[in-house]
Amino acid sequence: MRKLTLAIAILIIYLSTGCSSSSDSTQDTGDDGSTEGQTTSEMDTSGNTETTDGDTPVNPGDGDTTPTNPLDGIGEVQSIGSDFGFLEGPEYRRDQSALYFSDIAADTIFRLNDDGSIEPFRENQPTNGLKFDSQNRLLIATQSGRTLSRLDEAGNISVLADRFDGALLNSPNDIALHTNGDVYFTDPPFGIDPSTSEVGCAGVYRLTAEGDLSRFWCNGIDTRPNGIALSPNQDTLYVAFTFTGQILSWAVEQDGSIGEMAPFATTEGSADGMVIDAAGNLFVTSSAGVEVFAPDGTRWGVIAVPEQAANCTLGGPDNKTLFITARTGLYSVVLE
Repeated sequence: MRKLTLAIAILIIYLSTGCSSSSDSTQDTGDDGSTEGQTTSEMDTSGNTETTDGDTPVNPGDGDTTPTNPLDGIGEVQSIGSDFGFLEGPEYRRDQSALYFSDIAADTIFRLNDDGSIEPFRENQPTNGLKFDSQNRLLIATQSGRTLSRLDEAGNISVLADRFDGALLNSPNDIALHTNGDVYFTDPPFGIDPSTSEVGCAGVYRLTAEGDLSRFWCNGIDTRPNGIALSPNQDTLYVAFTFTGQILSWAVEQDGSIGEMAPFATTEGSADGMVIDAAGNLFVTSSAGVEVFAPDGTRWGVIAVPEQAANCTLGGPDNKTLFITARTGLYSVVLE
């Protein structure tokens, strides 16, 4: 009888406390699995903390992956240089606030200074695509020189690649640079008579930091791989093909090696040089001007340019200025 009386007493105490001894530290879940009882804030599925009435987020912008059109709020295209032979290969050097670009016809690399003046940087230099490495050495796709070369800050030039399996390269055109030091470059026949090609195809190559040269695209000489660029996280390599106007992409492994190929987008024609912004939007010059594609290949639109655009790059103090080389003229446009 004492045991029964004690059990009844314990049951009465349990029921009087609301059936839970931990209601101050836990929350009930509703029938749909959602958490109830959050009176001051709720966590949405993207990880943003918001007030329950939908007012201003506590952490605005965190986790926001909504694509934004980079052409919204764009400025007017401005001419900043003219009367050149054939401009290509723009490359911005941030520590100097200077733009370097190639005049293929004049065998000259020019520099646009921060004050707007333009001066020859290196003359009597076969040139096309340019890229500065982490040591501020200038990589040069020499085109008519048929080499991938490197110019150090002392003015000394060295050849990094000029042959593949003993055969002379066609005419290295454009360059992309991995943070591990690997260099990717295109090799169409623009600087030679295509019938004289020793490698026998238009190619795309990878030169490792250790100096090993491999080729992951070799196709008809008229396929003409041209512009080349790496995505911001360096897991995708894009190549523009002038003959078809198509852009292909390759998966890039963490060590810089090349994986599977996939189609990305098709331009209006004559696809050429390209640059990618921090959001992964691809700006590619074509017969239409500068076409702009989202990371999924959707076309945002086009920037009209007074001349046939050949190449482009981003620069300026906030990396929001698009510099465009277009045949005889140099242009710029400020992005929002």
